[in-house]
Amino acid sequence: MVDMMKTKKQQRQKGKVASTLGAVAGVAASYAAGNFLTADLVAKKFAGKDATQVGEGNPGMASIAAALGPEAGAITLFGDAFKTVAAQWLTIALAGPALSREDAAMLSGTAVTLGHCFPALHDFQGGKGVATMTTAMMVAWPAWGIPSALIGLGSVVATKYLCIGGVVIPAVFLLGALLAKKSPLFIFCSVVNLAIAIQAHGSALAGIPTGETPQTDVLKEFEKIADKVEVAVSNATDGIINDVTSNVLNEFVVSSLPKMQQDLGTKIEHVGDALGQALSKLS
Repeated sequence: MVDMMKTKKQQRQKGKVASTLGAVAGVAASYAAGNFLTADLVAKKFAGKDATQVGEGNPGMASIAAALGPEAGAITLFGDAFKTVAAQWLTIALAGPALSREDAAMLSGTAVTLGHCFPALHDFQGGKGVATMTTAMMVAWPAWGIPSALIGLGSVVATKYLCIGGVVIPAVFLLGALLAKKSPLFIFCSVVNLAIAIQAHGSALAGIPTGETPQTDVLKEFEKIADKVEVAVSNATDGIINDVTSNVLNEFVVSSLPKMQQDLGTKIEHVGDALGQALSKLS
């Protein structure tokens, strides 16, 4: 009995050690994922340059979209969000019982953002981390992460300053974490995210009073994107209609029309025969 209890205790201890090591591995993998800058691949594909040589030189969605268009910006956003979510789920799986799902997701997301903003593979010169940070918050705590993102978007629409939204999102999220009395680790990660945001957007915030920081009308940008999407859909629809019409006409001319002519000729012959027989009977 005593030996069995010792064995179970040893198994639990081994399980805790394995989960802790898994959590550490997940965080390390998350930082490595953050080093993968989607903007670099997009900039090289669309412009043949590094992301630091395009737009304002920031390897992020906003800079890429402004310089290379909404399609390039959307691809960058998707890539940054995908690497964040993938790293979070990996860490959740590896951490097991060592961390709660919320804590594992939050810790991993913070590591991704650190890797994105301070990538060792790029001389610690990265992006501002808005996409990775916001995605991480929405995955870790959707009930407040999504409202935080919407409040941040609202602040950008109201002020037309992207940097304000970049700071408002983690600030609102941290406030929610404090009010909800989340775990110390969760709150610590939230504080780190806010610190990263302030560091990333500090110079832009300081430039608002002097007019050095440019404004961005997000609604107009959305309208431009919507117009481009509408044109693309219209062109695609017109192309499909033209192809269908062309195929139908070709089918009609090649197959149906000759058959109709043949049937009509046969009917005319039948009518002629019938008339001939009628006339012969009358005579």
